[in-house]
Amino acid sequence: MDAEAAPLIGPAEIETFKAKKLAEGQSKKSINNHLAALRKVLSLAAEWNVIVKVPKVKAFKVKHEFINDEPFLTFDEAERAIVAAALEWRTFVIVALRTGLRVGELLALKWEDVDLFAGQLVVRRTLWHDQEGPPKGGKDRKGPLSDEAIAALKVHRHLKGPFVFCDASGTRLTHSMVKDVVPSACRRAGLAKRLATHGLRHTSASHLVMRGASLKAVQELLRAREHRDDVRYSHLAPNMKRDAVRLLDSPKGISNGNLTQRSRVRAGLKKKAPASPRLTGAKLEREKGFEPSTLALARRCSTTELFPRNSSARGGL
Repeated sequence: MDAEAAPLIGPAEIETFKAKKLAEGQSKKSINNHLAALRKVLSLAAEWNVIVKVPKVKAFKVKHEFINDEPFLTFDEAERAIVAAALEWRTFVIVALRTGLRVGELLALKWEDVDLFAGQLVVRRTLWHDQEGPPKGGKDRKGPLSDEAIAALKVHRHLKGPFVFCDASGTRLTHSMVKDVVPSACRRAGLAKRLATHGLRHTSASHLVMRGASLKAVQELLRAREHRDDVRYSHLAPNMKRDAVRLLDSPKGISNGNLTQRSRVRAGLKKKAPASPRLTGAKLEREKGFEPSTLALARRCSTTELFPRNSSARGGL
């Protein structure tokens, strides 16, 4: 921003800007992103004494609607898409599905970020508009690799360059080069759905929730925004909240799934039978007359295991 222009920006100019963007057809959410950037710039201008006071920047109120039609592939459709994907893109599709990485994070992934022995990777950078930068959130994140992803990456391992996904010369791929990978795989698999490549991230998260993973675990794995993804994926696990609330119906004495002895009595339950004592080798030798050669066996077995009732072996001794 021009230093001379900053003092000329006031509430009227900001409202004019908002009206202009709405007339251009931009959504309120997109305009709010512009306003957030403008607010940051004006704050810096005030900090550097370019302007005396930061004008108030009012963002649009955006209603958070329930999202239940986010496109994703079912388990069967995902497997069909993997099989139908072109051979050179199959590893890309598998890793995207099994890690939930964003497209930019996949494109910026280097072999130094992947530990196939430990079965994990570290997201250190992303690609946006052909420029590398820190991942979303500004922090590195570590994530585990599934067995299928590890196997695919081992087969895909190459020495063409530092990037995991690159062209024949080792040059990093771009968004435009991979934009048709998933739509093409869906067409070849005969699927009616037409997902963009980013749809594999939603598919990965949806599969995790449908398999029983908690929303919190999904958020941590994908480094996603909590409120938005609670809304996006919670309908895929309708019983999760119900099961959580049912924990409140448990007796007062329950702790980590175990009842205290007093609570068992109040609940009308029988006392737990004491565990049968296991005799040590020294006691067996002293009390049962075992010879030293049998002590090794005695240490691994109880007297009940050695001499079951009605056993002829017991009578033999």
